[in-house]
Amino acid sequence: MSIETREKIRAHIKSFPARSSHYSRNQNPNKVYLSEELNVHLMWLLYLKQYENDQYVKYTSGKKHDMKPVVKYMYSYYSNIFLTEFNIGFGSPRSDTCLKCDQLQQQIENVKGDEELVNQKSNERRLHQSQADNGYTLLRRKSNEALGKNNFDMMTFDFQQNLPLPNLTSSDMFYSRMLWVYNFGVHNCNNGDGYMNIWHEGVAARGSSEVCSCLFKIIRNNTKRSPNLVLFSDGCVGQNKNKTVITFLQYLVENNFYRRIDHYFLYRGHTFLPNDRDFGLIEKRKKLTKATLVSDYVTMIEGSRMSQPFVVNTIQTEDILDFKAVAERCMTKSTLKSKSGEKISLNDIHWFSYGQSDETNATYTSSITVDHGGEVWCRYSHNEMEAWKKVKIFKRGVTSISPPTAKYSGPVPIKTAKYQDLMKLCDKGLLNEETKQFYQALTHGNETRATDADDVDDNTVMDYDY
Repeated sequence: MSIETREKIRAHIKSFPARSSHYSRNQNPNKVYLSEELNVHLMWLLYLKQYENDQYVKYTSGKKHDMKPVVKYMYSYYSNIFLTEFNIGFGSPRSDTCLKCDQLQQQIENVKGDEELVNQKSNERRLHQSQADNGYTLLRRKSNEALGKNNFDMMTFDFQQNLPLPNLTSSDMFYSRMLWVYNFGVHNCNNGDGYMNIWHEGVAARGSSEVCSCLFKIIRNNTKRSPNLVLFSDGCVGQNKNKTVITFLQYLVENNFYRRIDHYFLYRGHTFLPNDRDFGLIEKRKKLTKATLVSDYVTMIEGSRMSQPFVVNTIQTEDILDFKAVAERCMTKSTLKSKSGEKISLNDIHWFSYGQSDETNATYTSSITVDHGGEVWCRYSHNEMEAWKKVKIFKRGVTSISPPTAKYSGPVPIKTAKYQDLMKLCDKGLLNEETKQFYQALTHGNETRATDADDVDDNTVMDYDY
């Protein structure tokens, strides 16, 4: 194969917009991801179409015997360069495996032959899996208790995998950066309602303030609130387990939305929330849907569950409140510590309690409900017998949480390179006039589009430039 052909293949592989992932940066820092609709063979066919169109026509029309000999072997050349010179995957990286399980399994593999160490690591893994199973058992128990009850509200929440816009079948899509659409799902365990909060990246980011704002909107609109609230989510530090969410939930208690809030975090990789079933229905419908506007996804989601249709909220920029700024004003910037001086590791916390909690007496024979008095209580497990860690979260001199203001003063600019790709799609005649006007009106010029470290979750994918 000539040097010129090698360079063409390399350039062609690099022409596909890739995404990096916060999750994979921890596990495989140089890996990037292409569209889930692609594979190496399809990329090679697109290469033929671009550089050897006459050979592409012969191949796709069943006349492979008439192809040039060198082209017949080109797939193996293309595949070899793809596999040996690039670190590329397809679709979204797997973040549904448990890092600790993977680490312990690898440690067991590494010490094979040492029976004592193998037993030690195996016992450690069994303990971890037992703790994770206890979390899921708790979720099921609380869900059963919540059905038809009015003594506590219960919700689970999570983000769906990003949705691309436009979502069409044309091969031109593979070479273009897409506009990402975010869907934040909230599942009401009391009645089975599913709330889908949808917006695109030109409206707002996908961080902790957005999480809090969506939850706040649903809670405010619920005129039949119970005195207590139970929340379940995964333990993503960027979106769910951070000072912003802590401040928001404390704000709800202070302002009498609820007397007591318990927020449970399931173990990463062992998270099986009702939202996963909701998103599965949406993904199934997505395979049959062409979407060029956010409204197309709204219609798709509304039709994804016929028995109890999802309630879809289209989020606007002005809906997002800056709870992160509130946290920075009110909460201590130092590491969280319990009243006894113990440092609190957010990564290891699996239960936060706000407002009131049940506390057992010294002999563990009974429990009483105790007001927190401005403290937030937490536990490292879901075990009700574990002693609470009691944390003062406010800065010195702060006695209450100030109300949030708007996070954005206007639309969020997308990157110029992405905007240019979208304009090229508009010029190819793939979109109607109404749709073209939507893309043309997007605010652009944000070359960094930096995401705050606390606003990145393990499922976040970001556009990557080779």
